[in-house]
Amino acid sequence: DRTVEFQKGLNVIVGPNGSGKSNILNAIYGALTGDFGRNSGKAAENISLNSDGGESSVDLHFSHNSQDLRLVRRLDPADRQLYVNDKIYTSDKEVAEKLLHILEVDKEILSQYVFVEQWDNFGPLALSAAKRISAFQKLFKIATKQDR
Repeated sequence: DRTVEFQKGLNVIVGPNGSGKSNILNAIYGALTGDFGRNSGKAAENISLNSDGGESSVDLHFSHNSQDLRLVRRLDPADRQLYVNDKIYTSDKEVAEKLLHILEVDKEILSQYVFVEQWDNFGPLALSAAKRISAFQKLFKIATKQDR
């Protein structure tokens, strides 16, 4: 059971190997995408390990574009709720679509540019120049010639 509060702006997570730095990022990524498979092994075993039969979940509170959001993902039983203002979304499809719409990115951008997997820091550089340009235009909301 861990609560982590980030501040506005740049945050840095520092600690020795095995202290949970990657687990924090994997939990946030899993909550946003529903994909908890970044840790080795079975997701259910990884997340439920040490839960003592209690509820395994990620409860993420964040703001983006002046919207306050709360996203809760429970693993066992599988369940999700996304709270946006006074509306609650509960289906996988609704939650995924609403989150990506609010964040203004797609899952590929999240997985390859925002939440880069450990040891793959230079992975985006291996992509074609056209893919990198397109991704950065989406990520930083840079208009293309076609959009102007």
